[in-house]
Amino acid sequence: MNDSLLISNYYLSLWEVLFALSIVVGGKVVGGYVMKYVYDFVRDDDSADRTAPHKAPPGRRQAIPARTLLWGGLAGLFIVSGLLQIRPLLVTATPELVAAAVAPASAGPWVHSVVMNGARIWFSDATASNIISVIAQWSLASLLWLGRDRLVGTIGLYLTVALSVLEWVFGEGFGHLAAGAGYWTGAPGAALLFALGAVLLLVTEDAWRSGAVRRAGMRATAVYWALGAALQLLRMAQWPRLASEIARFDGHYARLGLIVLAPGVAGAGSASASVFWSAAALAAMLLLCALMWRTRWQAVGALLSLLAVLLAWVVVGGFGSAVHFAENAGGFPIFAVLLLSVWYAPREGAPQETVAASERGA
Repeated sequence: MNDSLLISNYYLSLWEVLFALSIVVGGKVVGGYVMKYVYDFVRDDDSADRTAPHKAPPGRRQAIPARTLLWGGLAGLFIVSGLLQIRPLLVTATPELVAAAVAPASAGPWVHSVVMNGARIWFSDATASNIISVIAQWSLASLLWLGRDRLVGTIGLYLTVALSVLEWVFGEGFGHLAAGAGYWTGAPGAALLFALGAVLLLVTEDAWRSGAVRRAGMRATAVYWALGAALQLLRMAQWPRLASEIARFDGHYARLGLIVLAPGVAGAGSASASVFWSAAALAAMLLLCALMWRTRWQAVGALLSLLAVLLAWVVVGGFGSAVHFAENAGGFPIFAVLLLSVWYAPREGAPQETVAASERGA
């Protein structure tokens, strides 16, 4: 079957599935509103003042804006990722092409074998696999946003962790770590950041309100850059023995974006392989680590961290355009959501906000 016919059949199947789902979901929503109207009509409690505002239970604490931001950020990224997944890239490709893109030769035979096995399962029916990926990501977005801080949302968080692990192994080749990648060329993998976001939301609200999440998040960002510097040092130490393989991976990663004509990626591999650029990257990560560790300079460190990850995402990562089975947005969007959520989390010693007394019941 030629590619044009394969793509046509894929889009036809996709729209059929989406149409059927929209009928089911739309029917459920409309049915819910109708049942609520019928219930209110039958109940018909004239003694109740329906115009009065709903009174919150006394002492109920307000939602934490930073947690709401993280819930919405994860849900929004899954929506965007589902839209990107609609592209027929993983429908017309082959297992060999995907495995070569995700786990090139520098990753080693065992990583290549694991990714190849996953790709073969995917391409046993690529059309169905891609549609399932789209629906799964949009379903997770609905679970996370509509079910936030409830059991349904908690289930969505555990599913997010599971999907992230699968994507990290099969879609990112263990975060490209075995291939000799650095932070600027895909390591440690955006999927790990998705999983970290879900774990943060599984942490209790009391931990958020006490300032523990913010404090740990700032320290974790510093450790993130310290590990990046250590990884960069390891790459530099391996140059005498693995210079050609590392340079080949960097160039390969830089070309991935060209599959979808992403700008700004040509030549990034050769630059990142040079002594000058690698030393500059090492110095930048050490500086960011120091800024994020010192409370006084964390605002500057957070801003520079966002700019550094954005630069790598655009110039080297081609706007996150590499091959993915899910979570397609790349590293910068999820990094920004995590850092902003942690930054705006309650600080240590902040007052515990509750519903205002005027909103409480008499």
